[in-house]
Amino acid sequence: VHDRMLYNALASINANEFGRWMQLFSVPKRWLTTGVTITPGFQLANFTRDTLQAFVVSRDRLRPVVSAFKGAAKTLVNHDQYWGFLASGGGFHNGYINAHDPSKTAKVIKAEMRKKGFKAGLIDSPKRALDRWMDISNAIENANRLAVYDAAIQSGRGKLAAAYEGKDLMDFSMTGSGVIYRFLAQTVPFFNARVQGLYRLVRGAHENPRAFMIKGSMIMLAAIAYTLFNADDDRYKDLSEEDKDLYWHFWTGKGEDALHIRIPKPFEVGFIFGTIPERFIEAMYSKESDAGKRFLKRMAWNIKNVFEMNPIPQTVKPVSEIWADIDTFTGRPIVGIANQDKIAAYQYTPFTHKSMIALGRETGLSPAQVEHLIGAYFGPLGDFAMTMADMVVEGLWDFPATPAWRIDDYPVIGRFVKQSPPRSSRYAQEFWELFKDARDAYNTVLALRREGDVETARELVDDRMNDIIGYRIGNRFYQAVKKVNKQIRMVHVSRTMTPEEKRRRIDELTKVKLTLYKRAVKAMKTARSD
Repeated sequence: VHDRMLYNALASINANEFGRWMQLFSVPKRWLTTGVTITPGFQLANFTRDTLQAFVVSRDRLRPVVSAFKGAAKTLVNHDQYWGFLASGGGFHNGYINAHDPSKTAKVIKAEMRKKGFKAGLIDSPKRALDRWMDISNAIENANRLAVYDAAIQSGRGKLAAAYEGKDLMDFSMTGSGVIYRFLAQTVPFFNARVQGLYRLVRGAHENPRAFMIKGSMIMLAAIAYTLFNADDDRYKDLSEEDKDLYWHFWTGKGEDALHIRIPKPFEVGFIFGTIPERFIEAMYSKESDAGKRFLKRMAWNIKNVFEMNPIPQTVKPVSEIWADIDTFTGRPIVGIANQDKIAAYQYTPFTHKSMIALGRETGLSPAQVEHLIGAYFGPLGDFAMTMADMVVEGLWDFPATPAWRIDDYPVIGRFVKQSPPRSSRYAQEFWELFKDARDAYNTVLALRREGDVETARELVDDRMNDIIGYRIGNRFYQAVKKVNKQIRMVHVSRTMTPEEKRRRIDELTKVKLTLYKRAVKAMKTARSD
């Protein structure tokens, strides 16, 4: 074989350069990947992202959404075109999970063969119900691939070439020939998917730049119109920064009864043609003095999160986060500041799963840390398991009644629909960032004075006067927020209030707290500018 790429492709078939010990690193990655991708919320969000991604990078003409729904329908009814697509090697069965694992793929094939002889429509066990859901999951996964395949056929390509186009939309089976890359692809969740997404985007722009820019410009124009439409809406302005960058937001109406609809953005395409123009327009029309600084900060955050590939294997990542007491995704401590001085078994908040609190009381383990480990290893599936365990624990332990659920508390729908009032805002995050900087400067001055270094303390005061003033202003609001948080905790532990009364009272206090954050940020920024 004289073709290097052909040689590498042949040599990589059934490659097993790491041996059996690789299971120690690959199994935790599979747990999280399965726990995330098997959930309906992820499937629906991924369907939305894939639809726009396919529209931009496809070489052929696609009708966004319409073509995807047609592809999903053909998959569900086992259309001849779907089987032709699969037979040509273009489709994926549980692509995120089994794409580059021959042994797991073999198990999937054997499981499909064992289904023969059963009544296809009968769901008579949890296993059969899971099988039916996986059928729907695969229809969603292959919907846009089949749409690309159909578009290629319509453009005059042969079936094999069309199948390649469909698979090439996001080829999970590609893992390169480098040993280090193969190791990372098999041990780091979504690492390979992120790399392949970027690779496909760059190729799409290179292979057909004119179509790429025209399609991307269509999304950009829609994003600009969307930003201008929401420019004067305080509900949009108050959204957390991450929420703006990861979703498109719409409201059904005005007032307390309005529902907040969130549509997930595709990662690479959404950032380039959606978030960048949205943030630029927002900065241009903003009257805030730090609008330019906020724009640059959001660009840095997006570049880091969209294009960053964390190389830490899933086997050790959650444990290392516990050791460092930091959730690397949110950047927040796992054990909150209010709980860090407590015995491990009492490190929880009113929002910690009751099953974890019960486990902590019985074992002495930190509920916050155990909850993080389960979520980090199993994703939303782990959270679902803890919620089910809560229902059992509430009947065995004497826990106070849980506040009535809001729409955003329900699985699946809560990812896309939110209820008023919001539980957080950009001002909450901004306040803690501003207050932390101000508190650090203030405490440093006090420490220098206690140590007798008055001259250095005086210099620091002159240099960081805005922070010192900001601390005095922020501390008043901090104390007010602490009182509100205490009231919220008292509502949670109340044994006299009904779940509905608890929900109403918590929502009222949440509005008060968000108002305090907003006033605090504006006051601290005004003091700094003066």
